[in-house]
Amino acid sequence: MNKQFTDINETIFSEYFEDANLQQNDVTLVAKEYSRQLWRELIESTANSYFSLSDSNWIVNSDKEWIYNWMEDYNNHDYDRFSFILSNNINIDLDEHVLFFINRDNALKTKWKFFLSHWSDFICIADDGSLIIEMRKNIEQAIIFTSLGESYKILRK
Repeated sequence: MNKQFTDINETIFSEYFEDANLQQNDVTLVAKEYSRQLWRELIESTANSYFSLSDSNWIVNSDKEWIYNWMEDYNNHDYDRFSFILSNNINIDLDEHVLFFINRDNALKTKWKFFLSHWSDFICIADDGSLIIEMRKNIEQAIIFTSLGESYKILRK
């Protein structure tokens, strides 16, 4: 694997995916410097987390559409409903790579279909201000998760 990504099984985050029957590269940790670069390119150059984004940032300043409160599903280990809701409300190809940003320095890369099947593992790592963003230029949408179980689709203006 190149220096930009490390297989999740070789990181401290592997414990969150113990029940996921991971294949190599299903989830990768983005190297810190590359994570910072992607954050600058896709989100903002100055902020280090969702909570420090400027008021003019596209994520803060765009329309937000409430998706679902996942907290009860998470607590009851009922993961299928939120997966279904996400897949029907978010327009991302199943095989497209997405970034799960915990903050500027910490991001995980996975395919959208893997995230849909294992969203609870990602949320267990970080549920407050974590962002899902497509790993490509000209991003049109993002997803934000809150510690109260809220999820929002953010549509770029």
